[in-house]
Amino acid sequence: MLLALSVSHSELPLGRLADLSASSAGLLEELAAGNQAHPSVPLNGWVLLSTCNRFELYLDADRFHDGLDVVTDALERCTGWKRSDLITVFQVRSGTPAAEHLFAVAAGLESMVLGEAEITGQVRAAFNDALHAQTSTPLLNDLFQQALRTAKRVSTATALGRAGRSSAEVVLDTAVARLGISRLSDARVLVIGTGAYSRVICAELAVRRAGDVGVWSPSGRRSASVDKYGFSHVTPSRLQHWFTAADIVITCSGSGTPLVRPEHFERRELDRPVVIMDMSLQPDVDAGVAHLDQCTVLGLNSLASGLSSVGEQALAEARSVIADGVERFESRQRIRTADPVIVRMRGYVGELIADEVDSLRVRLPEETVVEVEKALRRVYRKVLHGPTVMAQKHAEAGTTDAYLQALHTVMGIDMGAADGVPLIDAEALPLGTVNPDAGNPDEVGNGLVPQER
Repeated sequence: MLLALSVSHSELPLGRLADLSASSAGLLEELAAGNQAHPSVPLNGWVLLSTCNRFELYLDADRFHDGLDVVTDALERCTGWKRSDLITVFQVRSGTPAAEHLFAVAAGLESMVLGEAEITGQVRAAFNDALHAQTSTPLLNDLFQQALRTAKRVSTATALGRAGRSSAEVVLDTAVARLGISRLSDARVLVIGTGAYSRVICAELAVRRAGDVGVWSPSGRRSASVDKYGFSHVTPSRLQHWFTAADIVITCSGSGTPLVRPEHFERRELDRPVVIMDMSLQPDVDAGVAHLDQCTVLGLNSLASGLSSVGEQALAEARSVIADGVERFESRQRIRTADPVIVRMRGYVGELIADEVDSLRVRLPEETVVEVEKALRRVYRKVLHGPTVMAQKHAEAGTTDAYLQALHTVMGIDMGAADGVPLIDAEALPLGTVNPDAGNPDEVGNGLVPQER
């Protein structure tokens, strides 16, 4: 069963979202420990997507309620938040809505900047982390691979992809507009931080041929952008000079302590405005800076005012591509429900061949038996090709039961009784069958609010 727990800038102020992200550093370890300690071990795997705008967990679960309990317990232990607060802020989706949500997120439809490019890379990085940690599963592998493929189709084949901008573009456009200048070649820019987002900002500054760019790392590390683009490496002895001379200051350190303070601007000329873009979840700018004359401080929320002007037609195109991608994913999952049928069918015929070959060994030379066995294996593959294809088609159409009855009637194979295990159970049904939004009485009342679609 596919589950998704998510909270984003749409439901939670960025400050609280930053607190959640910062305090959940040990979440994956707690999740693994809690899952193993649970009597039913309800989770098969998980992928964590944590960015400056969202915090999401995608789960492959055997049991709905028990899986959510394990996650909620782990979050409660890691964050110190009350269970009631976690229940209030997180949205829960299962089945189809969970897949739809990830596909929309990966394509940038849920971002502050509509159609932003960075989120696709962040989704890919989260998936790669899960693969490296071996917490993903075939279901989650297929989910993320299909979501990333669909996001690429949105970016390359729709008007949204052509019109959407990166958050770095919006940051710089906003800063330039606030300064009242026409181009960045006329501005001096100080970038604080050397992480992933700093590299994105520096790349955009290089594309726009900013006049003078300095990069300062609070840790003292020399940014790769300095050498790549010919920017200045700002040392502690030169930092005050840059604060005094800069027209734009962009912070993306996320150190958790104010790095930009009022005293940094005491030597500035009063008629020289400066725009400070604080792009860190945990503010890098002291609150007192915003009260200084000629200092304009803008945070992540300012990105919302820079949303791309994408028309309804472009959004409709993107949503159509996403809907097609979700249907492809679900179709693959339905086909996978035929795997037990195919395995048992091939096993049944394989055992008949093996028995026949064994009986020949007592009365025929070994070389003759080998040739007969090869011939029977060729027949085996040809004979079972058609039934295998039909099993997949019936699984996709949701008519597996009728196919099993036909196998029993025509070939005498009792698939349902094999190994004493039910062939198809609730967890193997097509996605969306077990879905709180669909009114399944077994999945209602856990206290977590499912997303309305």
